[in-house]
Amino acid sequence: VLVLDTNNYRVLIWSSIPTKSGQPADLVLQGSTHGTPFDPRSMSKSVFIWPWGLWTNGEKLAVASTMGGWVLVWNQFPTKDNQPADIRLTGGGKMGTPRHVTSDGKSLIVGDHNARVEGQPQGGSFFWKTFPTRDDEPYDFYMSYRAGWLRGAFTADGKLVLADDVLRIWNSFPQSPNHAPDLSVDLGMGLFGGDYGAIAAAGNSLYMSAGNANKVVVYNSLPTRPDQAPDFAIGSPDLKTNTLETHFIISNPVPASNGKSLFVSSDFDRKLYVWKQLPDASGARPDFAYSLGFGP
Repeated sequence: VLVLDTNNYRVLIWSSIPTKSGQPADLVLQGSTHGTPFDPRSMSKSVFIWPWGLWTNGEKLAVASTMGGWVLVWNQFPTKDNQPADIRLTGGGKMGTPRHVTSDGKSLIVGDHNARVEGQPQGGSFFWKTFPTRDDEPYDFYMSYRAGWLRGAFTADGKLVLADDVLRIWNSFPQSPNHAPDLSVDLGMGLFGGDYGAIAAAGNSLYMSAGNANKVVVYNSLPTRPDQAPDFAIGSPDLKTNTLETHFIISNPVPASNGKSLFVSSDFDRKLYVWKQLPDASGARPDFAYSLGFGP
């Protein structure tokens, strides 16, 4: 089990599934302790800052340094604490804030929120047709869709599944930025996008985090139609329900009152909650919930 402890700039590695709560990691890769991508020490292959994306097949390991703009690759799985990486990739200095790493061990895709590719949108993905074997090996092409960078997984039969706010499936690895997917699923339900979206493939089943919709949605097998909805949801009673809303979860709240009523803004989900009478108990539900077009 590998866990990115993002805000502590480290990767925690358990060599077998933990069997008790609080079990310490067997290995720790500690990234930057000086916190700036401009420090010369950041050029070290031991340094990553605010790591977000991680991929491994148990043999190789790749970790994105989201602040600073590079990806570190271990050709062989680390066996000791703070083992330096073998390869450092920056996309020729064009990576901005790489977020996700997708691979099958033979090819590599890095999704970037703020890439610096001339004439291209900032949100996009760097593709290597073959897995890089040397420092800053040039990428083969850069691909961008309307909602930015792509993140995903390979299925058991070698298909590539990537998503932004649309689920896209290639029967074989794309060979150019114009290589269209063999199937695109666009449901307009917010099920595939968001900063925290990610995909895990178990055989040909797909588990996809609809991060901003507070659920995981599941296809029991790969979809075959552009309008095919997932089979079920985890963490929600159905595909459409957002439990942030049904449980009136408030994010980054700012309260205001006129002495009789209470008004609370919820920034992340763009809501304003109103209690006509001042609540006096835990769990008191608001009388009104207004959906706004901006984060109040």
